[in-house]
Amino acid sequence: MTSKSKLKNLMGGGILALKAASSREALLGSAVQRARVELPSVSVEIWDFDLFTSQIWVLREDDSYRLDLCLNARAPDARLRFSDRWASHRFEAPGKLFLLPPRETLHVKSGVGDQRVIICRLPKRQVGDWLDTDPDWNERRAGGSFNIASQVVTNLLLRLGEEAQNPGFGRNLVVEAMAVQLAVEIERYFRDVSAEAASGLPQWRLRAIEERLRDGPDVPSLTELASVCGLSVRQLSRSFRAARGVSIGAYVAQRRVEMAKDLLGRGEHVKAVAARTGFANPSSFGYAFRKATGQSPSEFRSRAHAARFGR
Repeated sequence: MTSKSKLKNLMGGGILALKAASSREALLGSAVQRARVELPSVSVEIWDFDLFTSQIWVLREDDSYRLDLCLNARAPDARLRFSDRWASHRFEAPGKLFLLPPRETLHVKSGVGDQRVIICRLPKRQVGDWLDTDPDWNERRAGGSFNIASQVVTNLLLRLGEEAQNPGFGRNLVVEAMAVQLAVEIERYFRDVSAEAASGLPQWRLRAIEERLRDGPDVPSLTELASVCGLSVRQLSRSFRAARGVSIGAYVAQRRVEMAKDLLGRGEHVKAVAARTGFANPSSFGYAFRKATGQSPSEFRSRAHAARFGR
C-alpha cells in the first residue's frame, strides 16, 4: 500500500469509513500490515499508520470485541465518541489501549503522525462461551473503555503481537490459550470498573489519577486531573475525598513530597526538584518539605547520598 492510497477498509473485518475535508479525493496517509494471525477464536494484526492529516473514522464491529493497543504515543489531539450513546460534542481522549464492544458505533478523530498498533478481535459468541455470560455493555463500561489501565491485558496483547510476528512451536494453541485469558481479564477489569467506590467515583477514574501521578513528568494540577477524569474540579474533589478519606489536594501534596524524596535521593539539586514538583520557589518547597518530613531538602539529600554511597 502506497502513501497515496486512501485508508479504506484497512483493518480487516471492521468497518473504517473516512470522510475527507472536501469533496475532492485527499491524500490521507498510508497503512501497512506488518503481521497477522487469524484463528476461529481470535485474530491479531499489527499495523503501521502514517496519517498526514487529522481525519474522522467510523468504526463498528458487529460480532467481535476489538482491542486497540498503540505501541507508541497516541496523537495528543486524538478523540473518541460512542455516537449512539453520547451527545455530538462529547469526545474523550483515548489511552494507549481502548476497547470497542460489539454493535457499538465509534467515531474517531485521529491525530497526525506515525503509529504502530496491535488490533485484536475476539468473537462475541466465543467470548460468551468462555465466560458463560454475555456482558451487558452499560454506560459505566462504555466510559471506562477508552483507557484500559490494565498491565495484565496490555502484556497479553504484547505477547499475542509477538506470536503474530515471530510464530513459534504450537503457535495456534498458545494464541488461543492467551485469547481465553484475555477475555477473562477484560471481564474482570470491567466488573471492577462497574464496582463504584462509595462516592460514585469509578475505579477506572481512580486508576487514571494514579497513572498520571505515577507516569507524568511532573505533578499535575487539580484542573488537569479533573480533565483526565472528565469531571469538574468540584466533582472530583468531593468524590475523591469520599473514596479515599482525604482531599485530592492533600493526596497530590503527599505525592509531591514522595516525588521530591525520590529526586533528592538520586542527587537532583534542590532548586531543580522544587521546579519539578510544582513549587513557585525553593523557599516554599523547603518549608513544605520540612513540614512533611522534619528535614530540610538539603539535609535529606545529604543523608540519602551518604546512605547510597556508604559515607
